[in-house]
Amino acid sequence: MRKKTISLDNFAKGAFRELVCGALQKVSANIYDPNTSEKAKREVHIKLIISPDEDRRMGDVEIAVDTKLCPVKSASTKLVLGYDEKEKSGEFSEFSTDMLGQNVADDFDDAEEEPVRISNVRDLRKKGGAM
Repeated sequence: MRKKTISLDNFAKGAFRELVCGALQKVSANIYDPNTSEKAKREVHIKLIISPDEDRRMGDVEIAVDTKLCPVKSASTKLVLGYDEKEKSGEFSEFSTDMLGQNVADDFDDAEEEPVRISNVRDLRKKGGAM
């Protein structure tokens, strides 16, 4: 049998090249995603499974290309927790000093105000609040 070189550009009618290039594009996008670690290693796995026939003159080839990417970083926030004795239910809301109209306890002056209870958006608008 005469030796013949296989071109990976044309192997499996170009499917090999497409699979590898697609995996490299995923890796590149993952590297430049600001929500992933810049230091984490990414991997491209290329697997060729060759199954010869009985007379060993031909073989079926399965091409598998897989990636191992860096996971997206987790996010965190703070919750203000409470319990409504009257309603017998837990309550929580997100705490952020960046949220408009939300303050920390030190931001209030000494005058105590009665809290405004809002049951729906219409009540809020009647009381002059904004949504």
